[in-house]
Amino acid sequence: MKNLLYTFIICVSFNSFASNDDTFIATILKIQEPDILKVDIPTFPDITGRNVYVRMLGVDAPSINGVCDEEKLLAMKALTYINSRLKTIPTRIALTNMWRGNNFIYHADVLVNGSSLGEELVIQGYAKRIDLHKQGKRVQRVDWCKV
Repeated sequence: MKNLLYTFIICVSFNSFASNDDTFIATILKIQEPDILKVDIPTFPDITGRNVYVRMLGVDAPSINGVCDEEKLLAMKALTYINSRLKTIPTRIALTNMWRGNNFIYHADVLVNGSSLGEELVIQGYAKRIDLHKQGKRVQRVDWCKV
């Protein structure tokens, strides 16, 4: 019963703070993967906005723990690009079209100075476009070892 109450509070608190039209400023704490960031969202309550993960909408990037060496190498290049991109500005980003998915991971378009970071990764060749993540649905990831 206690767990059910906590789940209800988390769902209600997120839904009262976000809609698809909102833009939220977040501070990057860590780049977990090229398409997953760990952030703080100061306008959210601590339980839903501190040390939370955001996955970029519509892109799939290689994993640093990938299956093959090519995937790991491309992931490191993507991380280097992201770090160089964020070095010239404060580590604050804008999140739009945000919603919470499985395992309490947010899904959002990540904007740096108004430009989509996910789209930049695709243009640079460090990520591929995929169908948008849909609530409750898993998305087929790119097989980076065959690309």
